[in-house]
Amino acid sequence: MRNNLKFGIIIFTVITIFACKSDNKKENLSSNSGNNIFTVNKEFCKEMSLPTIEFSLEYPNELKTDPAEKGYQNYNYNAFFKWNENEVQTEGISLGYYTPQKSNLLEDQVKKKSLNQVLGAWRQLFEMSDVKIEKSKFDNKEYYILKAKGSISNPEPDAEFVGNYLIQTLLLEPQGNNKNGLLVTFIANEESEIKSFQDFADKGYISKVWKTLKFE
Repeated sequence: MRNNLKFGIIIFTVITIFACKSDNKKENLSSNSGNNIFTVNKEFCKEMSLPTIEFSLEYPNELKTDPAEKGYQNYNYNAFFKWNENEVQTEGISLGYYTPQKSNLLEDQVKKKSLNQVLGAWRQLFEMSDVKIEKSKFDNKEYYILKAKGSISNPEPDAEFVGNYLIQTLLLEPQGNNKNGLLVTFIANEESEIKSFQDFADKGYISKVWKTLKFE
């Protein structure tokens, strides 16, 4: 059995970015485009003991999934990732919970502090470089974003992360009637067609998840 890598993050609580299980599940519903459909509603959130939010998305058959499970302490609504033939993760996108907090600090300071905590978690796994935490544009909209490069020079024989990765985490503010938002994390290594942070929006398999993300 492979070692399942988990990243502990504190953003007002502990959040796991990717927790890849060996029994990676697939949803059974499919759209007309041939992609699978994943939906989160109030009932799902209650059953999984997650902050309430309602959204749906599509994801390609090539992606494995790690959805929240009843009876477990869940930090993500779902995570989607692609392995190569050696079960090394080449692409991934996770949808964790994000609840805006009231604070005496300025809004941007609160959000940057949150992303700095995310950075601390990444540093437990990767050698990090070219780190930026700022409000910037991604896919033609502004978000508070952590961008960085991560590398693992001496991985374990069965490691799920090998080589050099682009890593991006953004705070997606509440949309529509939702009071909670999402902590969205993208990751891709040199084997994928994702070569820049902007590529996360429209290249690779995980871009389909991002592009089809819709809120109720």
